[in-house]
Amino acid sequence: MINLIVNGKPFKDFTEAECTVSITSMANDFSFTATSVNLFPTFKINDSVEVWVDDIKQMSGNIDEIGGDESEGSHTVTYSGRDKTSGIIDSQVIGFNDVRGDITLKKVVELILSNIGLDLNVVDNLAPVLFNAAEDVIDGRDGTNALGLAMEYGRKRQALISSDNDGNVCIEDVTPTESGATLQRTNGNDNNILSQSWNITNSELFNTIIHKGQLAPRSLNLAGKTDVATVESQGGTLIDSSVRKGRQKVVVEGKSYSSKQLNDRAKWTHQLSKAKSTTFNCTVKGHSKYNSGLWSPNSLVQINSSVADISRKMLIDTVTFSQGEGQPTITELEFVERNSYTIVKPKDNKKAGKQNDVYWR
Repeated sequence: MINLIVNGKPFKDFTEAECTVSITSMANDFSFTATSVNLFPTFKINDSVEVWVDDIKQMSGNIDEIGGDESEGSHTVTYSGRDKTSGIIDSQVIGFNDVRGDITLKKVVELILSNIGLDLNVVDNLAPVLFNAAEDVIDGRDGTNALGLAMEYGRKRQALISSDNDGNVCIEDVTPTESGATLQRTNGNDNNILSQSWNITNSELFNTIIHKGQLAPRSLNLAGKTDVATVESQGGTLIDSSVRKGRQKVVVEGKSYSSKQLNDRAKWTHQLSKAKSTTFNCTVKGHSKYNSGLWSPNSLVQINSSVADISRKMLIDTVTFSQGEGQPTITELEFVERNSYTIVKPKDNKKAGKQNDVYWR
């Protein structure tokens, strides 16, 4: 059951409600529909909203948009919004440059939030290595999107920047959890998928992934004997022999990276490409797994689908809880491959060569 708390008070007079939480979303979102009072909306833009599903808080945010629908004998208002972290999505930085010293990713994100005047906690669940002053110039041009800047430095450390149900900004190492659940739609009698859709494509997969870049010019001063050629010739390459040859992706980085960092970037690009290659979406009854507990992102579920030809564990990327008068309570689930956001270390080139190997060149 979905429960709403608006401006600190429970609100039960809604006709429909929905909330979406995702492993990769900085700001989860919600919407609910209610009858207006005296033809005017009950609530206003910026009013606070908490969304709870089966007594578990899913998000804490604010109303961003109000829309109405009026006809003879009927008038309703729909409220929608995002959680507290939405400000970092919409804002741009100014005067954010020349941040010196070896600092943490958490500190970088905190400085970005401070720059745009957003008072949020940053929870570091990963603790990646410090940024090195000789490799990483921490800055952003005036007008650079705040989220884009945070994610840019997150990518340098293979970290996801997301939010939690209290509206904190989180730095995550996405290690999937086992749900113990099975969803299936086969020729048998134990089907629990109401509807399903899927997409499989190789347009995002590449045999060779190359990331090119250079060290920051500052490294000439901070890295001792580093010469100009070394500064300019940084790069990382990954080979995936499971993809047919003749498919090459080259990314020229706009920011400074060392070769080691570019190797990590190539790994990350490879994993995200795999995430986009196969997707599976389905709708199920209720909001909870059949073996107890709410459906939640970043958990593994066994998918058995005859028509999609899928019989393996996949990762929940996005969960949408829905509830409405006269309608069944349902949950929509979006799946990607199980290791889509988990970095798997490629093999050393000397040991590579077997079919389906992923290795450095």
